[in-house]
Amino acid sequence: MPFFSGINAVYSKVGRAASEECVLALLQAKCLPILLHGTEACPLLSRDRRSFEFTVNRLFMKIFRTGSPAVVRKCQQNFNFLPIESQLKIRTAKFLQAFSATKNTLRLLFKLRSVTQLHGIFGKYKPNVSRSASQLARTLRCK
Repeated sequence: MPFFSGINAVYSKVGRAASEECVLALLQAKCLPILLHGTEACPLLSRDRRSFEFTVNRLFMKIFRTGSPAVVRKCQQNFNFLPIESQLKIRTAKFLQAFSATKNTLRLLFKLRSVTQLHGIFGKYKPNVSRSASQLARTLRCK
């Protein structure tokens, strides 16, 4: 509920007076982190991802006064708003990179799994990052 409280607080202050770009920037900076808090550290089911996507789509429908998912997708593209699925992957990748770089002994238990997850995330986007992740995984197995 803090996410919706944040949305209502932002929307009640600027609402229709500000441009859609300004409202989206505020919501992305102040409210979206509340919605996605902790998602990078725990596995999400596909229904959880769909729920996040639904919530954001409904928010866009409210801002742009539409009921059409096609219009929402176009608005997201025009305002450079990444799909929630991509934002979740980016958050997870950043978390796993920071986690694997720490000098904590506990991380050694999870290092191979985190490198494998990073390989899965980056494998689709950057083949050279994928290769370096698999090299790191092989190195960890040898030790």
